[in-house]
Amino acid sequence: MKMSAFLVVLLWSVSLLAQQDYFTPENKIDGLEYYKKKFLKTCTQVKSKQGPVPSEEMQRLASKVENLIVNGYHKALAENPKVKEAFLRDVRELSANNGCQREANDCRTRLAAIALFYVERFRPDVRDCQGYTGTPASAAERKETCENELRYRKLSLEGVHGSNYGTDGAAMYKKQIIYLKNYVAFEVFKAVFQKDNTSLHICDPVPAGPSYIYGIEFTEAGTIYVGLDPDFDILKKLPSECEADKKNLLHEFLPAHRGEDRTLIQQGEVIPVKEMISGFLAKAEDLIITDVSVTVTSSRLPFYAKVAGEKVLDPKSDEKNLAIATKRALLVERLLEELRLAYPQRASIAFRSSAELAGPQFHPTNLNERYVTRMNPGYAEKIEALFRDNERDYRDRVFVSGAGDLLDEKKYGNLFQARFMPYHGYRVLIRGFRKDEMKCVQFLEKDGKTYFSKR
Repeated sequence: MKMSAFLVVLLWSVSLLAQQDYFTPENKIDGLEYYKKKFLKTCTQVKSKQGPVPSEEMQRLASKVENLIVNGYHKALAENPKVKEAFLRDVRELSANNGCQREANDCRTRLAAIALFYVERFRPDVRDCQGYTGTPASAAERKETCENELRYRKLSLEGVHGSNYGTDGAAMYKKQIIYLKNYVAFEVFKAVFQKDNTSLHICDPVPAGPSYIYGIEFTEAGTIYVGLDPDFDILKKLPSECEADKKNLLHEFLPAHRGEDRTLIQQGEVIPVKEMISGFLAKAEDLIITDVSVTVTSSRLPFYAKVAGEKVLDPKSDEKNLAIATKRALLVERLLEELRLAYPQRASIAFRSSAELAGPQFHPTNLNERYVTRMNPGYAEKIEALFRDNERDYRDRVFVSGAGDLLDEKKYGNLFQARFMPYHGYRVLIRGFRKDEMKCVQFLEKDGKTYFSKR
């Protein structure tokens, strides 16, 4: 008997560590992304842009999901109060986020993903067993399903299966809770996504056949755990001693529109910027990210104006170039807001966007460089001299590593373009810490243990 009890405690302790790993900020990013993709894959044709969700509807949906999860997993959440607190906070913050009232938000999929992520490893309540805390006096009052819940709720069900057609108590209990997990998940799905009996808010109609096929299924029962703390935010406890360890984790430059009409600002050109940042955040398991900044740069190319009927160089060219960069920065600001919404668990990160002029000053004689091309003798030498004279600016501002980059004819067809055009773009800088290189980990303590140790 003592050995049996010891094994139960040992299994529980090992599983507890695994559960703590599950509720890390990094795993939460992956978990939410997993469920969001799962929901979108239920559609035969996903909407290219999700429609805005009115504030009243968002609050109603959040309240409905909250009730489904809290009532369906009452015991599990009562035994894991920190998880319940984190779940309620995330749901309520999402319901109050005004980004949900804008087009192309992901609030519906995120709401449902939050619900399933937090209870994926938990066991739901068996119905009508909430008050069943002991064996009743009379046999007539006994409920087999509730007896099974009492016996097996906190025991490992690994290796238990239904091949005995449910004659064993553990198998009956496991089948019951898998059914209940899927029932709650489907109720969340219906509440958040169902538009009517045949369509979903997140799917476009199709000419023939079903517009969606439900594709979420739990096959594991989950295991109950106690005392988890997903709220521990390392950045809120970061001491000044750590500042010296901060590094540039990502520093990249992405080109902007370089066509003949450089005043054209295209919404789609910021998509690669968003993909770069979100991809980095999703995979930054060994990093602590503190800052994400995007600087939109514009070169000092000339504009023209008419004075007394004659075409002249516009003395306000720099102002116009900065105005173009500023408009692009507004697109960046929106995408950073979307990232804040997508990664609320990284609330301590500072997201910033800005605009600036970059590259050399323009002089009227530079216009002659338009006629200096690969066809001219000594063109490569001229490009090399250009790079050498402006090497620091090219390397630091737009990450051009050598003159060979400026000799790319597909990007820069002449000397004028090689001088000015590289400076149109987006400079992405992500700063923070590499956990394995931090020398200040001894300061990052919680309950006597460092953030990086198993708590």
